[in-house]
Amino acid sequence: MAPKRLIVAITGASGTIYGVRMLEVLRDLGVETHLVVSPSGHLTRGYETELSKKQLEGLADVVYRPTDIAAAISSGSFITEGMVIAPCSMRTLAEIANGVSTSLVSRAADVILKERRRLSTANPRMAATIAQQETDAAAIRGLQLYGTTELLQAEAAESARATFAAAFPAVGIAPAPIWAFTPSEAKLVDNRLGFGHKELWPAS
Repeated sequence: MAPKRLIVAITGASGTIYGVRMLEVLRDLGVETHLVVSPSGHLTRGYETELSKKQLEGLADVVYRPTDIAAAISSGSFITEGMVIAPCSMRTLAEIANGVSTSLVSRAADVILKERRRLSTANPRMAATIAQQETDAAAIRGLQLYGTTELLQAEAAESARATFAAAFPAVGIAPAPIWAFTPSEAKLVDNRLGFGHKELWPAS
């Protein structure tokens, strides 16, 4: 029987420890890991961990250079269970979303999607907007929120689901994962105070 293989990519976003722990857990589970770390990923590793480049790469079974577009993981004929990018930078996420492949990380992710395998990108950052639909640009006003998300589990998820279902009963028809959004800053946009007027409120 062929071993289970998983591609693990580490990019320059904060949270190198997520990729490190992923490699450690997969090693304990006996899953063959194929690692690619972007140049920015190694820079962040140096800031956030005490691991050397050699120690990080030693956690994987196979390591690829991020510029090696001809690597095995860039081909759909190389069978894997899927790919995890942890952490996933916004640049990498944008490349994947738009089908742009400038490195082995985005190329491998593109192949995973083409082959309909599983792709997981770990980036908790999120933006949200609360605004009323206006037909007059001079009347536009609303809030832009920036922060992080977290998938709620067990009791926290059930509590949040019950609160949401009280306001929107239809949510009980098709249960879905419940996420918590924690804003780090808010921006007020109000064109009534002057076109393009903005006020930034950092989280206390």
